[in-house]
Amino acid sequence: SGNTAFYGGNYVRMFGDQNYGFRNTGGTYIANISMSGNSYFNGGNVGIGTTSPDRPLSVVGGNSMVARFQSTNTTSFIQFSNTVSTADQVRIGSNGTNLVLSTNYAEKMRVTSSGNVGIGTTSPGAKFTTSGVIMAIANDNAYNSGYFAKLSSDHGANSLRLTSRTGDVFLASNYGSSVTLQVGNPNVPALYINAN
Repeated sequence: SGNTAFYGGNYVRMFGDQNYGFRNTGGTYIANISMSGNSYFNGGNVGIGTTSPDRPLSVVGGNSMVARFQSTNTTSFIQFSNTVSTADQVRIGSNGTNLVLSTNYAEKMRVTSSGNVGIGTTSPGAKFTTSGVIMAIANDNAYNSGYFAKLSSDHGANSLRLTSRTGDVFLASNYGSSVTLQVGNPNVPALYINAN
């Protein structure tokens, strides 16, 4: 017929509308291979590199890189959706050489190729950069440790700094042996404490 697949040698040829369908015993299409439209499998799990797939798609490979997704654009994303999130509201992928996480159609987090992490910003200038309010909630472990947040430097006498829009408001320098609180004019210390 006009849509018959013929086997010859080691290949299959399809004519007509270029579709080759598979039906179950009830006559329902469970799979379709198309050269010019949509191909689909709708009859169980699909396995690549395995004969016992336990998920709708199971990929098993002998290398640490088991799959590759490549776009011809400068951005490439994988979409996650369920009965609540539709379309491409939740996406993870790449923008150039950066790893990007998007929710509700907008980028929310980025890891740059240099290793900087940004939340609310697309250009993090330090190992961790955020634009917005940060909240830390203490739990029992923090209570038992005696603090709810810890910031430290392991590189010499570098300062621990808290900075406002106008300048530094808190400095802990010389391995923490001196502390400066600055209010108002960022160049005039309001309180200075040292180990002596």
